[in-house]
Amino acid sequence: MTSLTFNTNGTTTPATDITNAKVWYTGTSSTFATTTQFGSTVATPSGSHIVAGSQVLAEGTNYFWLTYDVPNSAKVNNLVDAECTSVNVGGAQAPSVTAPAGTRIIKAQLNGVYTIGASQVAPNYTLLSSALSDLNTYGANGPVTFQLATDYASGGETFPLVVSAYPGNSVTNTLLIKPAATVTAAITGSNSSSIIRLNGADYVTIDGSNAGTSSRNLTITNTNGGTSSAIVWLQSNGADGATNNTFKNLNLVGTTVTATAGTLIAVGSGSSTISATSFGTGNNNNTYQNNNITKTSYGVYSGGASAGNKNTGTVITQNVMNAASPNNITIGGILVNFDNGVQVTQNDISVLRHDGTTGTTGTTFGIAIGVVPNNSVTTFTGNDVTGSTVTRNKINGVTQLNATGYSAFGIVINGVTSGTSLVANNMVSGVRSAATSSDFSAGIVAGGGVGSTTQVYYNSVSMTGSRGAATFPSYALAIGGSNPTVDVRNNILYNTQTSSSTAKSYAIGLAYPSPYTNLTSDQNDLFTSGAQAAFGQTGGLGTTGTDRTTIALWRTETGKDAASISNDPLFVSTTDLHITSTSPCYNTGTAVGGTTVDFDGDTRPQGPAYDIGADEDLVLCSAPVATAGGPQTICALGTTTGLGGNAAGSGTGTWSVFSGGTGTFSGLNDPNASFSPSSGTSLVLRWTITETGCPTTFASVTITVVPAATANANGPYNVCGATAVAISATAGGAGTWSGGAGSFASATSASTTYTPTNGEVGSAVTITWTTTGTSPCPDVPSNASVNVNTPATANANGPYSVCGATAVAISATASGAGTWSGGAGSFASATSASTTYTPTNGEVGSAVTITWTTTGTSPCPDVPSNASVNVNTPATANANGPYSVCGATAVAISATASGAGTWSGGAGSFASATSASTTYTPTNGEVGSALTITWTTTGTSPCPDVPSNASVIVNTPATANANGPYAACGSTAVAISATASGAGTWSGGAGSFASATSASTMYTPTIGEVGSAVTLTWTTTGTSPCPDVPSNASVNVIAPPNAGTDGSIIVCNGAAPFSLFALLGGNPQTGGAWSGPSPVSGDTYAASTMDPGTYTYTVNAIAPCTGNATATVSVSESGNAVVLRINTDANASQISWEIKDAADATVASGSPVGNNTQVDQTLCLSNANGSCYTLKLTDSFGDGIIGGGWELRTADGKTILKDSFSGGAVSGLGTVPVATCRRPSSI
Repeated sequence: MTSLTFNTNGTTTPATDITNAKVWYTGTSSTFATTTQFGSTVATPSGSHIVAGSQVLAEGTNYFWLTYDVPNSAKVNNLVDAECTSVNVGGAQAPSVTAPAGTRIIKAQLNGVYTIGASQVAPNYTLLSSALSDLNTYGANGPVTFQLATDYASGGETFPLVVSAYPGNSVTNTLLIKPAATVTAAITGSNSSSIIRLNGADYVTIDGSNAGTSSRNLTITNTNGGTSSAIVWLQSNGADGATNNTFKNLNLVGTTVTATAGTLIAVGSGSSTISATSFGTGNNNNTYQNNNITKTSYGVYSGGASAGNKNTGTVITQNVMNAASPNNITIGGILVNFDNGVQVTQNDISVLRHDGTTGTTGTTFGIAIGVVPNNSVTTFTGNDVTGSTVTRNKINGVTQLNATGYSAFGIVINGVTSGTSLVANNMVSGVRSAATSSDFSAGIVAGGGVGSTTQVYYNSVSMTGSRGAATFPSYALAIGGSNPTVDVRNNILYNTQTSSSTAKSYAIGLAYPSPYTNLTSDQNDLFTSGAQAAFGQTGGLGTTGTDRTTIALWRTETGKDAASISNDPLFVSTTDLHITSTSPCYNTGTAVGGTTVDFDGDTRPQGPAYDIGADEDLVLCSAPVATAGGPQTICALGTTTGLGGNAAGSGTGTWSVFSGGTGTFSGLNDPNASFSPSSGTSLVLRWTITETGCPTTFASVTITVVPAATANANGPYNVCGATAVAISATAGGAGTWSGGAGSFASATSASTTYTPTNGEVGSAVTITWTTTGTSPCPDVPSNASVNVNTPATANANGPYSVCGATAVAISATASGAGTWSGGAGSFASATSASTTYTPTNGEVGSAVTITWTTTGTSPCPDVPSNASVNVNTPATANANGPYSVCGATAVAISATASGAGTWSGGAGSFASATSASTTYTPTNGEVGSALTITWTTTGTSPCPDVPSNASVIVNTPATANANGPYAACGSTAVAISATASGAGTWSGGAGSFASATSASTMYTPTIGEVGSAVTLTWTTTGTSPCPDVPSNASVNVIAPPNAGTDGSIIVCNGAAPFSLFALLGGNPQTGGAWSGPSPVSGDTYAASTMDPGTYTYTVNAIAPCTGNATATVSVSESGNAVVLRINTDANASQISWEIKDAADATVASGSPVGNNTQVDQTLCLSNANGSCYTLKLTDSFGDGIIGGGWELRTADGKTILKDSFSGGAVSGLGTVPVATCRRPSSI
């Protein structure tokens, strides 16, 4: 690629909107990157321009990208585009597509008002989702308003409509979404998540009013009834919460409610998961105001992250969610989790979960601040919300009449451990449930909680109507926890509910028994009536508590509500809890909690005093409202105190003891009378002012009688040294310990410990318990003595070490007398601090613990001190030995020892001087001597090292040299001698030694050794452990010359060649030489070529032998050759033959070999003796030659004789002549 040609077609204003055209190459990757620029930059692209460069293309599709810089001066909403008209790759090429589809619109951060409608053009938008997309992408540099035009339609929107934490989002650069003036708009969709979602966005307001008032001109509807659906949802984006947002003047509509719960939540905040347990981080300062909510399970939900990371600044006010079925709320109006300081005010709520015929299962409620009790009358904590304000809300109708039995609540304030929660000026009516086991109904539930305060002021609760077959109770007010700090004043708690079963109805119920010290309850109207009426309950909610069936019994049990009444409050109706003009609640309340307005916003008080309940009204009377002065505390019964009632004016004032005891007044009608109690500890006195035609008013004052303090420090106490001693005072109350220079574990605990200082040891210390008198009673002191004894001390010193079972000196450092003990050995004196200890033999090799015990002075204990006596085992050593070694070679040595040690001695070396079993290698200089080596076992201190010697005898190795080689002639003696270091022995050979133990001697070979090399060995005897040392020598035993003995032969004329050597007698040696009448080749005589006569055989002697040997063979020729042929039978071994001459001398004989074969024997029969020759055949078995035969013929084949016996058999045994006499001449 060498160039690309572009033009700027499609760009609105190239000259001002774009600069710096650049081409980027990404190879075969379709992902844009600015790594490799192709060619150079075109600074002012306008019209056609060329980008030239050089780029080797990869195989396949290659990607080039064109970019422009857009200056700040570019016009917003102008277009940026380009065309590629030529590509130069080996020549100019025209692209098939020169103008890819699409353009780029110049965008900037948003600022100002943008109209959203179908007919709008840029910079306005046709869809709200498009406007939000630009805002989320480009951000804002000023406040932004999206106003919905008349022609706005949500059908083309993609839901949810998301507002993110867009760039520039701030308190200045806000977002407002609203209908344009005079426009009534709607956003409708179906999404399993939400219709509008704020994802970490801040300062967003969605205002449904088209005129900036409280009109509701925008309806947002989600027709999806999924279990995680909402209409409007705020969520944190990780740690980035959605903050400072407002949703007001909206109609929020879910899906149609039938037997299902409808869309889950109308509007709320949490995490990215939409649920009633969704917990988001940092969704702070959000307001939900004046919204009309229908067809959802929950109206408003807010969920912080955790108890340690709560939302803050949440305001839920003036929302209306009171539609009747089928447009009703089905589970709960307002639910708040993990929040601090939430304000829930002026909301109008009705909830219908089940009407007894149709609906869903589960607990229902109007307002829940924290966890909602679920199938429990004891659990009121969870999802902590602290510092909440719930005021001026109207809850009319919270209904759950499913016969299975569930709970229903008007207002729930969960129990927490900090902060103050206020529930005031609320009107709660029509809360009903057919509660069964562990469920209940309540107008207000105050969960309580140690460490927190719950204020319940000026509320009107009316519990009326039938609860079906409920078996568990209903309460106008239920208080949970265990003696929580709850302030209940100026409330109307009215309950006349009925049940066709056993359920009871209470004005008030406490989940805990006495004490009630943290409960403030007074100036209330507590009223119940009907068959199920039980007035009050303590010690548990549900069916486990104790009924207090009248206000008198309630007061007796709790000591509360002295100034409360129990009258019908005379509401306008069961659903309108304003009071009528004759209500007993007029002017019978009291100022409390800084509450200056009522439910309607009317100023309190309207009359001379405050009204009880949420409604403040005006009735004119001239008599003042009674006041009784502040509470008083006096010391002990019988003490007189002055009272401070107000003047009755036109009315009549009267003092009375309302509760708590008895006493006397100096004047019953004197507002400043004196009063002296005679019984009781907390007396409630009432100052009542009556005036004809006007409500009676009264005020109460509590006189607390404090008993005088008592104190007894008990004692005396004894303690050993500066250690803690238990002390206890018998006292009538709290107090303080003092005195002494030491310290008290708890100076305010009657039972505690006192620890003296070291300076107090050995003395008596006075300590004082002072019982603190409860004002106005004085403090009362009481003294006790603490005898601080000096502790015994003991130090057995040590450790000690001793070698074996020998006495070792020991000594103890002690504060007094004592005793030695321990060990199996013996002490020279067990009561002497300095003495000796002698271990037993059984303790040798161990560590013995001995103890010196100093006798303590009571209560100081005897004090033991241990010391260790290390009874070391004496070392043992045995170097074993003696050892013998042959020369300067290693010898194994070993010591028997009790422990580690070292070898020493000698001039040689040890393989390991510290190993008991090792080797010792003598030096050459030590050979032939005896040396001493030593093993020394190392003793454990104080045991000494122990040596042991052993002798090493270093023997001289034997030497041997048998000299040689030697030579002997035959079996004659040869002199032999050995060179040796000592005595030895000759061995070897079959011959004999003249003296086998003499190094120089004679060896006589045997005849059998003649002609061989004999090995003789001289072995020098070694001195053990040196081995015997052999040395070999060779004796070459030369045979004497032997030509054998003379021989002779007579041969036939023309006989075959034969061996002369074979005719010699004796044992002639081979290798000799023949001589005679004719030359001899080898040893062969050939009759046809050689002359008869005497032939001599000579064998030469070999040193050390001397003299040659000779023998002769005489050869004579006579006679003629004949052939004896015998045909054998199957038993040839039985046949033998012989030929004898006339003198009966055997000339030839033999026996044929081989069964059933022909045997030819060539014989020479001479004319010797001049007589006849006789042939005899013999068969040893006597059965003749069966099937065989014989013949005698000349050498040339002429038959002389043949078979001459009948039948081919030789009869009889022995010799049988078979041929008659034949003279040689006739052969």
